[in-house]
Amino acid sequence: MVNHFKGYDVVDAYPEDGWLKGYFYARENDIKGVKDEATKAYRDIAYIRHKDYVLHLLDIKKGERVLDIGCADGAMMIYCGLLGAEIYGIDLSSDFVEKANRSLGKFGIRGTAVLGDAKRIDFPENYFDKVVSSDFFEHLNSPDNISVLKEIKRVLKPGGVIIVKTPNLTYLRCSKFFKQMKRILQFKNPFDVIISHTVGNNPQHIGLVRRNEMARLIKSAGFSNFRFHFDINSKVERFSYSVGEFLAEAPILRDIFTEDIIAVIYKPIILSFFP
Repeated sequence: MVNHFKGYDVVDAYPEDGWLKGYFYARENDIKGVKDEATKAYRDIAYIRHKDYVLHLLDIKKGERVLDIGCADGAMMIYCGLLGAEIYGIDLSSDFVEKANRSLGKFGIRGTAVLGDAKRIDFPENYFDKVVSSDFFEHLNSPDNISVLKEIKRVLKPGGVIIVKTPNLTYLRCSKFFKQMKRILQFKNPFDVIISHTVGNNPQHIGLVRRNEMARLIKSAGFSNFRFHFDINSKVERFSYSVGEFLAEAPILRDIFTEDIIAVIYKPIILSFFP
């Protein structure tokens, strides 16, 4: 009987609004061939902290108009709305859009999710104060991501900010290597270890990038001012916060140990008024 998963306590059933509370089904998704239809769930506290990190960077002010790119089931929309934003979302899945709108109504949040393509955002120019995109860019190839960034720049007000969070390919490759070495020591097949959602007939994560590649995409979309932020690795933090902090700040090491690429991107001000 599994009582723990990835170091977290396991519950027997997925709780109500678990998707907003950071719950995931306890299943392996980085081992090839594992088909575990899990019913047990665990609360990933690290996931919650990473989401909070993005929300702190976004720095929502009451009444600001915010757009969530690739809103999925609306979790980030709910968080932004509860902080006082007038929140909008866009997604290609009608099921996700429907669920997001139901949740907005349930929590009395002003805004709406719309069905649409992020490469052609159906909102006017200079409409949003801020834009957020969490765990979306890895689903698109590089040319499409550039198109999305250009559309975000169009709908964002001059001086507005975009926060992009996407998995760090450098970290994922290093993590895969570590897991392979661990399986060798356990006399297991190391080639069964995969990067989640990158293999199979319909891989979802086709746009995983390293930090320098993300910088190239941002520049290609016409942005000149942006900064990368490095959150502490959740696995290292469990045994030593100080070590995690050091690894998140040290050049070179931070690119290896940071789990996500987090970019804070600013729409040009002067060039917006005087193109």
